[in-house]
Amino acid sequence: MSSIAQRDSKAERHRAKAIAKRAARWEAALGVFLAVLIVYFAITTQGFFPSFGGFLSLTQLFVPAGIIALGLTPVMLMGGIDLSVGTTASLAAVVMATAWQDGLSIWLAVVLALAVSALIGAINATLVTRGGIQPFIATLGTSFIYGSIGTAVAGNSPPYGFPDAFTIVGQGAIGGVMPYQLLIFLAVAAVVAIVMARTAGGRRVRMIGFSRGAARYAGVRTWRVTFGAYVACAVLAGLAGVLLGSYYSAVQPDVGNSLLLAAIAMVVLGGVDVFGGAGSLLGVGIAVMIVGLLQQGLLIRGLSDLESSMATGILLIIGVTVRVWYGPWRGAIIGRLSGRVLASDGGPWRAPSGIRRLWKRIRSQQP
Repeated sequence: MSSIAQRDSKAERHRAKAIAKRAARWEAALGVFLAVLIVYFAITTQGFFPSFGGFLSLTQLFVPAGIIALGLTPVMLMGGIDLSVGTTASLAAVVMATAWQDGLSIWLAVVLALAVSALIGAINATLVTRGGIQPFIATLGTSFIYGSIGTAVAGNSPPYGFPDAFTIVGQGAIGGVMPYQLLIFLAVAAVVAIVMARTAGGRRVRMIGFSRGAARYAGVRTWRVTFGAYVACAVLAGLAGVLLGSYYSAVQPDVGNSLLLAAIAMVVLGGVDVFGGAGSLLGVGIAVMIVGLLQQGLLIRGLSDLESSMATGILLIIGVTVRVWYGPWRGAIIGRLSGRVLASDGGPWRAPSGIRRLWKRIRSQQP
C-alpha cells in the first residue's frame, strides 16, 4: 500500500473514531435528559407514573412512530429520506382491514399489508436508484399517490372491530406490565442494531453515508444497499400501521399520516446527521422515548396536541443547536458532563479546554 493510501486510511479511521466518540457523548447526554424528564413528570404530573405498568402503557401511544424512526435511521444515515412513511403506514392499515373484511384471516391480512409495504419500498427505491430522482422529491410525490390509494381503498366506511386476538397486540400487556407493542419495538431495535453493526450491509450503509462516490469506487453496489434500506423502511412503516389498527381496533385512510414528522424528529434528535454518515441507533432509541414521553407528559398535564407538538419542535431545535455549537472541539458541554457523571470512576467534572480558556480571559479582563 502506498504512503498516500496509508495516510488516507489512517485519516478515515481517525474520523470514524472521532464521530463514534461524539455519538457516545450525545447518547450519554440524551440518557441523562431522559432520566430527568421522567423524574420531573413523575413528581409534578399526577397520572404520569401511577405504577410501573401504567407508566409503560404510555409507550403504546408512540411506539408506531418509534418503529418508523428505526426504519428511517439507515435511510438517513445514507443521506436519504423517505417522506412517504406516514402514508405507507396508513395504506398498510387500510389494506389489512379491507382484506380481513373480505374474508381473509387477520394474520394473513397482516402479511399481505407488509408485502404491499415492501412493494411500496421497492417503488421508492427504484425511483431513487434507477430513476435518478432526489429522495426528497421522489418520496414526496409517492406519498400523495399512496395517500390517494388508501382513501380510495378505504371507501366511505373503513373497517373496524377486529378480533380480540389481534387487538390485544396493540392494547394488551404481559402480566399487565410489559406492553406487547413495547416488546415489538425492542425486538425490531435489536434486529436493526445487529444488522447495522454485525453485517456487511450495515457497514456499507455508513460507508455510503460518508461518501457515496468512494463507496462505489471501493466496489460497493450502492444501488443494492439503497434498495434494501428503502424496502426495510417501508416494511417497518407498514408494521407501524398494523399496530395502529390493532390499538384502535379501527383504521382510517390517514391513520398514520401524523407519524412522519414525529419519526423524523426522533431520528434527528437521536444524533443522525441529515447529510448522512454519522449517527447511532442507540441515540435514536433514547430520542424515541424522550419525544414520546414528553408529548404524553404534556398531554396528561392538560396541554393540547398543538402545544405538545410545539414543545417537541422547540426541543428539536435546542438539541440540534447544542450538537452544532458544542460538537467537534468542545465535545458538547452536556455530553461531557453526563459522561463524567455516568463514568464508573466518578470524580469532579473538568470543563473543556475552550471553556477554560474563555473563563480565564474573562477573569483577566475584570478590574
